[in-house]
Amino acid sequence: MHVFGIVFLFLAAVLPLSQWSIAAFGIQTSVAAIATIPVLIYWFLLDFALGAAILGAAIVLLSAAAIFVGQANTFGMWSLTAILVVIGSASQVIGHQVFERRRPALVDNRSICCSDRCL
Repeated sequence: MHVFGIVFLFLAAVLPLSQWSIAAFGIQTSVAAIATIPVLIYWFLLDFALGAAILGAAIVLLSAAAIFVGQANTFGMWSLTAILVVIGSASQVIGHQVFERRRPALVDNRSICCSDRCL
């Protein structure tokens, strides 16, 4: 469930950013591709093999987003983004409750803590 949820949420995040094309270092690319660079660097520094796998997935998902944005109108892109956010978030919550039998940290009140007290 995490894998599907994360893939859907990543795609939902990069779809709108794929509409904006910019020139970076003499190469035409999208804001979505530029925005993923710091995350990819982080994962490569954390674990090279995992970083390589995430890079491969990011290339596929960024390509899919670019193709969709090139074919769809703005309403279609935002509609798909909303659907992906709902499905991705739901799969995260369901995965936690069904398989892990605990609430995800995102919805757990104890997840936002400052020093000795939680907000």
